[in-house]
Amino acid sequence: MNFWDAGDPTSASIGVYQFGPDNTLLPDVTYQQGEIKPEGKANPIDGVAQKGANDGTWTVGTFLPVTGSLAFLGPPEIAGVKLAIKDIEAAGGIPGFDKIVLEEGDSGDTSTNTGQQTVKRLLPLGIDVLIGAASSGSTLSVLDQVTNAGVLMISPANTSPALTTAPDHGLYWRTAPSDVLQGAFLGSLVLEDGYTKVAIMSLQDSYGDGLNANVTKAITEGGGEVVANVVYDPKATDFAADVAKVKAAGPEAIVLIGFDESAQIIQELVKQGIRPNAAS
Repeated sequence: MNFWDAGDPTSASIGVYQFGPDNTLLPDVTYQQGEIKPEGKANPIDGVAQKGANDGTWTVGTFLPVTGSLAFLGPPEIAGVKLAIKDIEAAGGIPGFDKIVLEEGDSGDTSTNTGQQTVKRLLPLGIDVLIGAASSGSTLSVLDQVTNAGVLMISPANTSPALTTAPDHGLYWRTAPSDVLQGAFLGSLVLEDGYTKVAIMSLQDSYGDGLNANVTKAITEGGGEVVANVVYDPKATDFAADVAKVKAAGPEAIVLIGFDESAQIIQELVKQGIRPNAAS
């Protein structure tokens, strides 16, 4: 994986999963390669030394979702951290350090102060690196505290373009591509499928806003039209009005950008007569 100075991947592959008419996942997955042109100015690595450095112990903290809207992502991400530690130890450990210690923490989501409490607990422990968050919004809510303490932060899942040049003393990195790439790919995919009148529904947060903007850009620059752009509250219990706005615009295709509330929205789309290949 290649990175540029701001800590973002400069290339990535994106997989497209498709479902058949009977809602069964089709066996063939299409993978597309993409390149990201770096934008903005990277922040230099500066500031205080990492707290906990040179104490003989490499302390890894996790800032991953155990609770909240992305809790379903937590277990595999936490398992990934543990596997990485196991692999490092099997290879002889980290030169200059006697051992690796894992301190787990819950990022929660931006609807609570769980993440703030986690960071407040982990930083005094002298962590050398913080892994997380899954949510771009959760990362942005603590980024200054973590990097001002001189702690390296790296996320396996953040995609918000706002994080590329966010003030971070050069200490924030991510292994997921920015929505600059994902948005361009998704918008192009819709146009390649022959749809030019597109509606977008996206959750209101840094992830939804960033991906929405880049999908919109790709569609409009590619000759398409965004006939409806509905930003919804992910904590809402009823999405009927939001779906009605999309239906009224008469789109040929709908781009839905969301988390687990997407299931409710899809059910409402079907309820209002919007479904794959439906005449309405």
